[in-house]
Amino acid sequence: MDEIKWNSNSGIVLKKLAPLSNYTSGSIEFKCGGTLIDLQFILTSAHCVDHINFVILGDRDISLKSSSNSRQYFNISKHIPHELYLPTMKYHDIALIKLSRPAMISENVRPALLPSIDGNKDRNDSIFIIAGWGAIGPYEGFEEKLRKVELKSYTNDYCKKVGSSGLPYGINETLLFCAGDENKDTCEGDSGGALVTNSSNLFTIFGIATSGQGCGLGVPGLYVNVFHYVNWIKETIRRNM
Repeated sequence: MDEIKWNSNSGIVLKKLAPLSNYTSGSIEFKCGGTLIDLQFILTSAHCVDHINFVILGDRDISLKSSSNSRQYFNISKHIPHELYLPTMKYHDIALIKLSRPAMISENVRPALLPSIDGNKDRNDSIFIIAGWGAIGPYEGFEEKLRKVELKSYTNDYCKKVGSSGLPYGINETLLFCAGDENKDTCEGDSGGALVTNSSNLFTIFGIATSGQGCGLGVPGLYVNVFHYVNWIKETIRRNM
């Protein structure tokens, strides 16, 4: 991934924020990515939410030495994985995290958009951006600075041919799609991040990084089809306000 230059909606979903004295290289134990979609809700992967208890928004640099004044820190009020998600099945890998208080809109923090009624059609004609702090290659550590990569969506036939490993019933095109571009890919630590389009600096979420087969090995990564879950997202937010 390239180091990111644009303002993003990505949140840093953290497993733990510990006192500095307990660490020599920093106090943040990074786990996954997530995206602000409402002032008090983060959209991420269901497999990411176990043991997460802290979220940071508004900063591209998660290193301890970052002196950014744009950071907003949040405890978590509630984890809400999709009720049909089973870790062994890997389907419905989507969740909401309710923050302990509403986020403050700023230059670096604002909610991303959900896809419209034409979301599936729009997805097939789009170039996507995904950003994250995940590894830049196999066996690499997490990155301190937010990085991005551009990917394209592949046809369902191609996805089923090369991207269904580890899925007991293969790729259900209603629930999942795959995206990639030659040797460009997401990697460990990018799970939960949003695959988005950018139109005049308005970011729309089409996918959530869920799993892949290696990193940048020419095999596309799998993404939850957010369009299919728009009603679930809206209703879950409404019930948990």
